[in-house]
Amino acid sequence: STCNNSENTSGQGDLKIQPISIIYDEIDAHVGGRAAVTMAKLLADQSRSRRDGERMSQSGSQIIAITHSASLAAIAERHIVVERGVNSGSSSLPIRTYIVDGPSRRKEIARMASGDLASGEAETFADALIRDALIHRETSPS
Repeated sequence: STCNNSENTSGQGDLKIQPISIIYDEIDAHVGGRAAVTMAKLLADQSRSRRDGERMSQSGSQIIAITHSASLAAIAERHIVVERGVNSGSSSLPIRTYIVDGPSRRKEIARMASGDLASGEAETFADALIRDALIHRETSPS
């Protein structure tokens, strides 16, 4: 399983090898509040390079998380939105993907948190999530 560290059998002792990429599909389902923020930080930490003293001991994994959680989206280094289009009589729905950043990311995280309700309060909440994510990145051991 790619989610588990595996033993390195190259004869280099007890070195653990970090997976290159991990895909989580709605791992945060039915999780909210403080638990969702904690889970988001744990997933973000998996992507960080690790240091052993002065040398790099291992690089972090690439984490791809499919989520509806504003907390998880806020901590991501890159936020990609996937939208289904409107069915215009065809048998398939068009899919649109795009990267959001800056003010558009703030609005998207607010939308994820509240739908279309209380947009002003939701954007304030989105700002708090993004600010907390930046603090976490700056203070996490790497």
